[in-house]
Amino acid sequence: MKNNINITNVFIGFIILILFFIGGKFIFLKIYKHLNKELIPFIYLSIIISSLILANLYMIFRYKFFPIFIKKSFKYSVMVSIAGIVVLWIMNVFFIIFYGRNLESSFVQSLASLSSPYFYVGMVMIVVLGPFFEEILMRGFFFEILKIRWNIGISLIITLFFVAITHYSVGGEQLIAIICFNTIFSLLYLEGGLLASILGHMFVNFYIVYELNG
Repeated sequence: MKNNINITNVFIGFIILILFFIGGKFIFLKIYKHLNKELIPFIYLSIIISSLILANLYMIFRYKFFPIFIKKSFKYSVMVSIAGIVVLWIMNVFFIIFYGRNLESSFVQSLASLSSPYFYVGMVMIVVLGPFFEEILMRGFFFEILKIRWNIGISLIITLFFVAITHYSVGGEQLIAIICFNTIFSLLYLEGGLLASILGHMFVNFYIVYELNG
């Protein structure tokens, strides 16, 4: 099995993700001045999520499978999720104490300033849709396929490299936090499947936006 798996499409899938995002961002910057300021975070999020969906579709087409959401049992995956959320909450508190508002990107801050209904639509995108499609791609496809061919350590490093590239625009403190969070997401995936990593990711995004508004 390990000798037969083709990992080339993992890197092609990642390139597709980056190219669609760059293309969408290029168009976004061209029309930026003509947009309603309330729509800017919403459109930017749409570009990110659309890029994730397209990359996921490519991976499904090439590998002919859909990632497994639950490992062992639903109850077990939920218990892993709860344990992971506790760890992620402690990490969030730690990073906020040491880095404060520097942990939130200017994009998240702009989302927090939106009025209804834009704020709630943005919340659904950043707390639900973003983590859902990102976890399917990063953990369900990239990490899963890489660890079939290589060991978990190498697969984790490559996946974290992908994550770092996709978050290239953030500051140093934010990138450290993102890498730490994504390491936990990968561990949650290994133990509880996509359900655990998705719930953990959703919690982190919600907590950061909640803290910013609190």
